Amino acid sequence: MSTVYLIHWHEAEAREKARVLKACGHEVMFERLDQSKLRELRQAPPEAFVIDLSRLPAQGLDLALNFRQYKNTRQVPIVFVGGAP
Repeated sequence: MSTVYLIHWHEAEAREKARVLKACGHEVMFERLDQSKLRELRQAPPEAFVIDLSRLPAQGLDLALNFRQYKNTRQVPIVFVGGAP
């Protein structure tokens, strides 16, 4: 079972998407992102990030770029879901 961190900007929708990921056999973490949480994720990254682009896609892309700037998160897979093709 892999640990994924779900990034979504609407809590109710995030819970539903987390339920789907859990049904697929993943351990899912999601909570409100702030500077301390980002620091924590950079120090102890999950096995993958799932970033939902259906709401605030520019912020999701910015976060992905942020994760690529740090050694500990540079190699962590990032999966984009939702949003415009």
